[in-house]
Amino acid sequence: MKKKVLVLCYSELNLDPRLRHQVQWLKDDYDVTVSGLKNFEDIPVRFIPITPQFSIDKFNAQKQKIKTIDFHLSYPTPLRKLFSLFIKGYLFIQNTPNLLLSEKQQYENTYWFNNVWYGRCPDERMDYIDSLKGEYFDFILANDIETLPLALKISNGKSKVILDSHEYHPGESDEKKDWVKKQKAVVTYLCKEYIPKVDLMFTVGHNISKKFEAEFHKKSFVITNAPSYSANLNPIPVGEKIKIIHHGLCVNGRNIGAMIEMMKYTDERFTLDLMLLPVAWEKEYYEELKTEAVKYKNVKILLPVPTSEITQFTNQYDIGLFLLPPVNFNYTNALPNKFFEFVQARLAIAIGPSPEMAKYINKYELGIISDDFSPQSLAKTINQLTPEQIWHHKQQSHKYAYDLSAEKNKQLLLSKVKELI
Repeated sequence: MKKKVLVLCYSELNLDPRLRHQVQWLKDDYDVTVSGLKNFEDIPVRFIPITPQFSIDKFNAQKQKIKTIDFHLSYPTPLRKLFSLFIKGYLFIQNTPNLLLSEKQQYENTYWFNNVWYGRCPDERMDYIDSLKGEYFDFILANDIETLPLALKISNGKSKVILDSHEYHPGESDEKKDWVKKQKAVVTYLCKEYIPKVDLMFTVGHNISKKFEAEFHKKSFVITNAPSYSANLNPIPVGEKIKIIHHGLCVNGRNIGAMIEMMKYTDERFTLDLMLLPVAWEKEYYEELKTEAVKYKNVKILLPVPTSEITQFTNQYDIGLFLLPPVNFNYTNALPNKFFEFVQARLAIAIGPSPEMAKYINKYELGIISDDFSPQSLAKTINQLTPEQIWHHKQQSHKYAYDLSAEKNKQLLLSKVKELI
């Protein structure tokens, strides 16, 4: 009988390549149950929603009972202001953690019961635990810090718990004042309280791994965000027009506008295609980029292809581009999917001086690194490339495509799990 594993995440599985790899690697050797926001469309696996429908219905019913407090708006000004002051004080007390609780209790309450936490329903975590009564898992794989307290409570000391940190959580959004004010202290507490309790931990890059060990005294190993090995691809010879590609989510903080601006300073040999995936909360930004791109003869915005087709589609290009501003710890130390997708597509790679990506560029001679993160600096570095140099970098991507693929990660993860259980 196969040993049982529970994979926990707060993501839509079809949109998360890292989760896809975890499940694909584990399902042949283990009896896998996955809990997330939405199941895979193409991987047959047992799925339990991590947010029970009962919790959603209960939360929506509670919201419908809430009435707007506006009875006082027609009162004379002095009386209206007095009532407004009273109402604000009442709401503050209702929405503020009990000040008599210890700091630890306040943080715990925020995680388990506060719907402000990433928009979760107040009771959904406890409702989810109730839905698993009678279930036993040999190990639980918790993705990111938000699922870790949940995993440990489900385990109750009986199951091994593994944590996959997709980023350094306390530095998730340090550039955003609202996040720092409302979330950072809670996230830091959860890391300090729960990370030392896990049986095994892995993360996405070496600098992030070192940071976790320094701050929370927990060693971890590295599973990169590399895609599967594309054995059927070869580098395409460099033509007169040198084609640059950037692909990924259309998110404001990712400096996409600067990559468009860079094309103002490149010579006439180069073109840039942006294959962007619009997200609901960034529609205005996506439209801004489309408006900006039409001003350039050498820039186009393309419709996205399915994740599984990215490597095949981008094989036609010469250079994969990513210029990511170091606005927080995770951006500074980013080692994203697209970097390894560029390798599988057999492209040369052009980046800013991001240290994790730069290590791979230098070690394997995969491409070029600008002196700083300005569009002008990267354009200057790109302009110095000859077709022969680009071809050399494309050949290096081809040479090391297997070593920098998900296959190496699969071997590592399965061996670590086997040792643990």
